Amino acid sequence: MTSLSALSLATVICVVAIYAWNYLGDQRQYVATKRPTKPSAPLGRVMFFYLLISCPALSATAVLGFQVLPLFDNAPLLLAGNLVLLTAAGGFVWAKRTLGSNYSRCSDCYLPHQIVTAGPYRFVRHPIYSANLLLIIGFLVVSGSAIVLLNLVALWVLYRHSAAIEEQTLLAAYPAYAGYYHATPRFLPFAGGGTAKTATGLSAP
Repeated sequence: MTSLSALSLATVICVVAIYAWNYLGDQRQYVATKRPTKPSAPLGRVMFFYLLISCPALSATAVLGFQVLPLFDNAPLLLAGNLVLLTAAGGFVWAKRTLGSNYSRCSDCYLPHQIVTAGPYRFVRHPIYSANLLLIIGFLVVSGSAIVLLNLVALWVLYRHSAAIEEQTLLAAYPAYAGYYHATPRFLPFAGGGTAKTATGLSAP
């Protein structure tokens, strides 16, 4: 194993540990005082655990020289992939800590105490989703696997659906959210704000 391969393997393990701790280690305190907006979504929870296992596993095996359904040679891109993974993990932690007690997983459907527009929320409405999508891109670069590409597409579809539901709920519960919604992009900075015209009955983009 080369030094770059060892670094890549360590990066994958570190990122998984960061996500596992932040998603699982302190979830209970965040939902203890918030009311659910609708029943939890088991599909989202299943997908999270699937992605947390499959993408790092495919990346680790690729780093060790065993690519599964390869799309491209991952070896020249390992350093870039490491940087993407660490950037995504840092963005996730930043966004989650900015939310504080307003945080809950998308699959748990809890209404936050208030609207947060500080930190990474100045740039996009769903920075945790953005970070998670970037994370899968990082795993794609490291693994070079077609399976991870399919995972990325599936997560994009899930997050578009989840974000639309969350935005409808927030617009109905917090009318002041409309200004932030119109002014701030959903996932990508500078992509433009939402298109809803009223606080209820909207069709989110």
